Amino acid sequence: MPERTRLDSRDWLSWMLACLIGVGLSGALLWLLLITLLEPWLLDERALRTNRNVRLVEKVLESLPAEQLPDGVIIHRGPAGPEHDGHVPGHADVSLMTLLAQRYGLRREILGDDPPLTDPWGGFWIRLQTPRLAGPTLWLYQPERLASNLWFLPLLRSLAVVIGLSGGSVLFLRRRVEAPLGRMLDRLDSDSRPPLPLLPEQGVAPLRVLTFRINRLLESINDTERARTSLLRGVAHDLTSPQTRLTLRLESLRESLGEREAASFEAIENDLRQLSQITAQLGLLADASRERPRRHPIGLDDLCARVAGSYPAGSVHLQVPRLLVVVDAPGLERSLCNLIDNALEYGRPPVEISARRQKNQLLLRVEDRGQGLMTPTLLTMTSPPPSTDRQRQRHRGLGLAIVEQFCRDHGGRLRLEPSALGGLCATLQLSAREGQALFI
Repeated sequence: MPERTRLDSRDWLSWMLACLIGVGLSGALLWLLLITLLEPWLLDERALRTNRNVRLVEKVLESLPAEQLPDGVIIHRGPAGPEHDGHVPGHADVSLMTLLAQRYGLRREILGDDPPLTDPWGGFWIRLQTPRLAGPTLWLYQPERLASNLWFLPLLRSLAVVIGLSGGSVLFLRRRVEAPLGRMLDRLDSDSRPPLPLLPEQGVAPLRVLTFRINRLLESINDTERARTSLLRGVAHDLTSPQTRLTLRLESLRESLGEREAASFEAIENDLRQLSQITAQLGLLADASRERPRRHPIGLDDLCARVAGSYPAGSVHLQVPRLLVVVDAPGLERSLCNLIDNALEYGRPPVEISARRQKNQLLLRVEDRGQGLMTPTLLTMTSPPPSTDRQRQRHRGLGLAIVEQFCRDHGGRLRLEPSALGGLCATLQLSAREGQALFI
């Protein structure tokens, strides 16, 4: 794609077309304004001026010939008028003749001045009546530029052009800049997950170059995400086979071991079980980017009770009210299980689960009775704590990453802070996303 940082010929052509449309619309609006509001007033002014001028000229012609009239008074001799034969009076001519006859009793024939115009401002011819003079018929030319009340017409024409150019420029900016930019921002969702959709390359040349470069960046992000997902799936798959073989070999060795080796055997078996859990979490992370989770309305108390029922009696206490929420139910169950497993493994039971609604947010808390946090820096997810208990670093593991991803998918975040029970409090802060309600 050529690098264009300025408007190209297509953009300038589009701008000129928009300006022509704007000038045409403003001209049509001006014409509508003239015929609806100003035409009656202009017709009255024209009739008054015509009556005064015709009577004055006819009065002068009773004593002077037409050749001796002052300069500026245009007279035409001829019975057929200055226009071609068969000329039909227009609507404005008929309206003026009717008003002159009704208001001033002046009945004269009027013909519009056809091109080439006698005066650039336009005008019309009036047939004079001079019964005391013999000779051909005389026609008096009445120019429009002599009207004292028409000074604003050039201003209105200029204003129509200015409004048309301004409106055309606004239309151009709206169609070629604002609308494409708005569509681009709509596609750039802050909560989007790979694969990210590409942006429409529309608008003016600089905007097209910008979207082209953004699309290149999005394609790079999508490729990186596909490589990461493939790597995680490959690692999870490759770890499964040796873990299975180790489990089978340990089972075959169990009967041949003595009492002294039983403790070591149990420790190895426990480490292998933890390694299996880490492998399973790697697979979950690989599957997390496949597609956006589907949300369904559920009873929060029922889901929490179902999760707590999968643990030994008395190990999990619930303080969850009856709330109907629209969430990814499997994702919420998985997140709660990760937090409860960590709390039971590194803390002391019972684990407390509580929830409350705060305006349009849901606050779901999981608290344990462990050793607590030795430094506030553990609350941040971006930098590791300088000195913490080794076991408490579980809060930066894969399980917590899955919980954090679940919170981001639901427009919220995960907070870690000291618990009033002496251990750690993990708060899932879920919010209603745009166009999606959280509560029913």
